[in-house]
Amino acid sequence: MDPRLSRREAGRRIVLTSAAGLALPGLAASAWGAVAQPARPGAPGTTPNAPPSAPPPPSKPSVLDKLLRKGRDRDWTLECHVHVDAYQQVREEQAPVLTQIRFAKAVLVFPAILGCASSETLTEHWTGEVRFDDLPATDAPVFSENFPCGTRLARWELRDRVGREVDISVRIPMRCWETIFDERAAGTVKWPGAWGTVSASALRPDSLSDSASPVIRELVKSWSEGKDPKTLPPVRLAKYLAGRVLEHVQPSGSALRFDRHQQLVGLELLPASITAQRPEGRPPAPHDVVSFLVAVYRAAGLPARTVIGYDIRESKGEDAGFLGRNRSTRIPNLKAWAEFALYDETAQKELWVPVDILRLRSQSSKAPRLEAAWKFFGTHDELDDVMPFAFHYHPPTTVFAYRFPAFWGWLPTPELPAAEQSIRFSSTSTPMQGGKPARR
Repeated sequence: MDPRLSRREAGRRIVLTSAAGLALPGLAASAWGAVAQPARPGAPGTTPNAPPSAPPPPSKPSVLDKLLRKGRDRDWTLECHVHVDAYQQVREEQAPVLTQIRFAKAVLVFPAILGCASSETLTEHWTGEVRFDDLPATDAPVFSENFPCGTRLARWELRDRVGREVDISVRIPMRCWETIFDERAAGTVKWPGAWGTVSASALRPDSLSDSASPVIRELVKSWSEGKDPKTLPPVRLAKYLAGRVLEHVQPSGSALRFDRHQQLVGLELLPASITAQRPEGRPPAPHDVVSFLVAVYRAAGLPARTVIGYDIRESKGEDAGFLGRNRSTRIPNLKAWAEFALYDETAQKELWVPVDILRLRSQSSKAPRLEAAWKFFGTHDELDDVMPFAFHYHPPTTVFAYRFPAFWGWLPTPELPAAEQSIRFSSTSTPMQGGKPARR
């Protein structure tokens, strides 16, 4: 990206690649039994570097309580490191021109989710640090909440800086587990009259899962043969639509993008409305297919969110990373899947159910019978080896990154400095003492 771009121009270009002039293909009949802008969340609250809230009141019994059980669990610590370096503008036959990072004020954010269907973050042991020119630059982060899909952001603030580089380092201890889904019992759960706060926010379109797009809406209408999708119970609908997405698009390649030093700089992603049209010039990557499924769920009235995690191995007993690459390489094992919500209005409880559309499609390009149990639909025996850390590829607030989304973002003033970014991940098994991470 040209370092001279204004902040507004940069903001338009960092998040997505797009395509135009693509016709919607013909849609086969089913056996029925402009990119939307991200929604503006409410004003976030902030809390200190501590558990985010007081203990919840005693909960009421709910039909949802026993639908998703935990299998084997494991304790992990995920480390994420973002590096921002002053842009080196290389001109032909001239020495590099070294610039500086300069701002009066900058706010930096990184995801700090509390957990998902297959994980729980040990929030009291979550740590994060920002360094400027390799020196500690801020106090402990505060946490901003009330963003869509249950997103929680760690937030740091810097003032009056001139230098060469900025670093964000976070350590996320968490417990991850296999999920076991009672689909038969879940099939009796009905549509609520109104959704809960978090699940309702997961109905809104965003820049990737652009469920308000006419392309997505027409596709869902075709798959439901013009009927209201809610004529099917929520779980049955989620399964049916997952099967249609599985058959509609084939993922290819990787969305990961690297710099000249082979450092990960972010992900090049397509809106769901483009993925739905199966473009020939840029086949959808695995992450695009997950965004597509989430958009389809939302367009059908079912709350859904993308979950992104760091995968220790793609299958049990194998040191294989994302797309089968060995984890000894520098390619991070980033994995994405969808979760849809069920809600019990009486107990005011919601349940998120994982759907790994990519693992489903790795088994077959044809959807299994709806009456059969699907591995990776609710039940997933590999999620104890995956560390979820984000519900968005780019924070759902007004911050910027460079060239591609990479989970972090910042808002420097008075202008966005010219710079380059990279991000890396690592993980370790967390030794525990008395149910808490052991001190090192």
